[in-house]
Amino acid sequence: MREKLETEERARVQALRDELRRQEKLDHLRRRFALKAGKLDSWLTAKEDYLGTVEGVNSLNEAQTKLKNHEAFDEEYAKSKPRVDIVQQLAQEIQALNAPDAHDILAQSDKLANRWTGLADPQASKRADLEKKLADEQRKEELRLEWAKQAKEYNAWKLPMARATRLCLQKG
Repeated sequence: MREKLETEERARVQALRDELRRQEKLDHLRRRFALKAGKLDSWLTAKEDYLGTVEGVNSLNEAQTKLKNHEAFDEEYAKSKPRVDIVQQLAQEIQALNAPDAHDILAQSDKLANRWTGLADPQASKRADLEKKLADEQRKEELRLEWAKQAKEYNAWKLPMARATRLCLQKG
């Protein structure tokens, strides 16, 4: 009988230790999840704001600069996928440990993943808009150069004609 009580007591103590380890692991995972999810949320908000901004372009140089900035965004976006994966992995680990708030954490993880995926269309639209604006500015620059060339040719024609006209007027 005494042996049975000692065995049950050891089992209870072991169960308490196991539960304590599980709770500590859950606490650690929740903190990591909150940190990673918070950083990802801030990053997503900044990128959504950037993609939602209509870029005004007034020169060829400005168009080129804004397109280069967007290329940097493209690279950053491509490299950010592991951050989303880590958040999802942490949420799944929390769920595997049967946390009572696992459903909420999974929902938050899914929401962040959907926001990340949702950046693809605005990213492509902004790129197309910037490329169109660059093409427009290149065309304007070509027209400016053509105008300058024609103005130079006009001036080259006008000066001799003005002299010839003055001579005709003086003689006449």
